[in-house]
Parts: sequence; C-alpha cells; structure tokens
Amino acid sequence: MIYDYVIIGGGIAGISIAEILSRSSDKVCLLEKEKLLMSKSSSDQHGWFHIGSLYAFMNNEEYLKGLLKNTKDIINYYSEFKRLNMFLNSNGNLQFETNKDGWFRNDDVEYLIASRNNEDLIAKNFFKKIFNIFSWETKIKKFVSRHNKLRNFDLRKDDSHKEISKSNFINYSKKEISKPIFDEINIDNDQFFSMTGFDKPMRSKIIYTDLFSSFSNNGGLTLLNKNYKNIHEKDDYCEILFDDKETIKAKKIIFANGAGLKDLIKEVNIFESPLMVTYPNILNKNIVKLTPNNDNTVNHFMHEYSDRFYSVIGSGLSSKFGDDFKKDEILENFKKNCKSFFKNFEKTKFKEIYFGKKVEYSIKDERNYHYRIFDLSKKQFAVLPGKFSMAFSLAVSIYKKFYNEDPPKITIKDLNLRNQNISENKHYNLVSEFILRSK
Repeated sequence: MIYDYVIIGGGIAGISIAEILSRSSDKVCLLEKEKLLMSKSSSDQHGWFHIGSLYAFMNNEEYLKGLLKNTKDIINYYSEFKRLNMFLNSNGNLQFETNKDGWFRNDDVEYLIASRNNEDLIAKNFFKKIFNIFSWETKIKKFVSRHNKLRNFDLRKDDSHKEISKSNFINYSKKEISKPIFDEINIDNDQFFSMTGFDKPMRSKIIYTDLFSSFSNNGGLTLLNKNYKNIHEKDDYCEILFDDKETIKAKKIIFANGAGLKDLIKEVNIFESPLMVTYPNILNKNIVKLTPNNDNTVNHFMHEYSDRFYSVIGSGLSSKFGDDFKKDEILENFKKNCKSFFKNFEKTKFKEIYFGKKVEYSIKDERNYHYRIFDLSKKQFAVLPGKFSMAFSLAVSIYKKFYNEDPPKITIKDLNLRNQNISENKHYNLVSEFILRSK
C-alpha cells in the first residue's frame, strides 16, 4: 500500500494536519516515536489559547493578524465539532459559551497593563524617560483600540483580521478600562489599569482528542513507538525505513516532529521558558501583567484537576536551548518575580517549576511565533506551528497547498472519543503525581 500522506510527529501540528487531510483521503498515516501522542512540546505549553490579545499592543501587526485569521479558520472549518464552544453570533461577533467539556474554559483573562507612571518607565535621562512614556502609551492605545474594534466587529468579513489589526486611535476609548482590584497580588493599583482580553484558558487534551477521533473515524492510521531511520525518494513515492527494517511508502511526507526539524532546517531553534505549577491555585483569576520591562511580566492561568483548580504561571522570559548560563539567570529572576507578585506564594502546598520547550524558525535568535511550511522537495515537506493555537491555520494552509481548494467540513458521526494514547499536559501530570503522593 502507498499512503497519500505520512505525517511524522504526533504533536498538535501533526494531528491537525493528519485530521484535515483525512477529510479527503483514507490513506493518511501518523507516526509518533514516543509511546503517547502529544507528549513533547505540545504537552509542555501552559494552556493559554491565543486569540490575539497578547499581541494587540505590538507595532508589528502580523502576529495579531495571524491569530485572528486562525480564529476565523477554527470557526469556518471546525464548527461541526460539538465540543468547540467558540462561535460567531448573528452580528458576526466573537462569542464563547460555557461547556464543562468544551475546548475552552469560558473564563476571562484580565490584562494588567502598566500605566504611564509605572516604575518600569523611569529613566535617569529625562529625554529617555519621555521617549519611554511616549512609546509605551502608543502601544497601550493600540492595544485598547484593537480590542474595542474586535469587540463589535463582524468577523464574517473576508479581511476582518486585517482591518482589526490596522485599528488606530479613532477606535480608542476608556470605556472598557478599569482600576485593578486584586487582594492576592502585590501591585501598586495606581501604576496599572485593567482590561479584559479575548484569550481563553484551553483544554488541550480535549482539543487533541477531538482531532484524533475525527482522524481515526476517517480511516487514518496511527503508529506509536515508530522512529524512522531513513527516507529514500523514488520516482512516484517515498520509502520510509525503520530500525526494525519495516518500510512504509507514501506519496508525500510531512515532517511535524518539532525539535527533529533541526536536522533538516538550520534556522530551527529551540527556546525554553520557565513555568511554575502550584496546587491548589494561588489566584482565583487568569491574569497577564504587561510592562515595558519584559523581565517583570507575569501570567497566571487556572486549570482543572477533578473538582479543584491549580495554577500555571509563566512570564516573558526565555532562553535558547543549551544556554545553561542564561537559563539559570532567568530561572532565578522568575522565582523572584513569582515570590514578590503572589501574596500566597509561601502558603501554597505544592510548587514546581519546569521549562517548556518551543520550537521556532528564528534568525539571529529572535523569537518567531508564525507558523511555517517548508518545501524540502516535491514529495517532502516540513512544518512548524509557531504556537499550539496556530496549528489550525497551519493545517488549513497545508490542505489548500495540496488540493488548491478549501477543506471540506467534517461529517459528524459518533466521534467515539479515543484518548487512551494521548498524554495529559505536563502541568496536569505534575499535580496528579503530587496528589497521589499526598494520599
């Protein structure tokens, strides 16, 4: 048998591509070298689904534009998934509904944004201080303007993601801005303002389970514990060789194996970011603290464990994989920030830090959150999602590349949800292990 497509790598990029291609072919095979799917970088991430709020303050419009397009792709091509609880109302406005098994938890994410008198804007040089304030206020106004426009904009319009990204000060108003009121964190309320974003906490395993179940129902084949040894390109197909001398043939191969792409593309880099897990939750809200000083940023998301919540805390800090000196430096900074920011830090029963890995296409060590598709040959391709959230636009783009048309909608049957071979998020596993040890 010759498969139409073999996807190497069972993370979110791999399953998203496998699922969407299986809508038009029953000869799609997903290979994963580990014993569980979603067990590497896709498991490390901290459950923050990006609609675009975090990037709404950037001068570069491309990240926001891409994330808004990704949101539209989900609504356009995944709406038949019954557990998808993001939709457009009758006016085309973005909405979420509460669903205990939904892809997203319908809980707000509050942005705490440094105001012009924030201490992070202070500089010894007067002109430097004025420049800092002007630059930051420009970003703040973009952030507020873009949110105001998105709040009431019709996303059914073809170029809506472009129009929102180009929002200017005409859309600025203070209507949605408020003074922060938090008893569980240490901030000077006079140096910040608060605004609700559009991002949401996500249930990664539920998302993955739905995609995997659809893929399996479409006739897709999954092979676990399969690490390829070599690939030979023939005239009409590629031959994939394994250590056990077994072979698989495919018309097209898509590499979605994250860190493994370093062997194929020299500009692929791995970045590590510290994440702290606490149980029970250290705070009762999802928050993102933004200041001009990236070292002082903090984000906090709540996730479920049985009938309780735990916290996953992150920041804007990261280091390139292998740079142990930088890694140790940001780890100490991260610990200090968490300790000073959360009032209940010392009272929390369980605290553990791990480093989540993100694989990106980057030049000069700069971070890059765009998804990428690489043509290695006429039969071999490689992909990077940029972010877990962006895997949907990546999958849609792959489908359009191969078929030159929009993907078909899925036909909803009984999905026969299958998740026994899917990993939990790393933060969930850490909490689970702690609770088991405590019994």
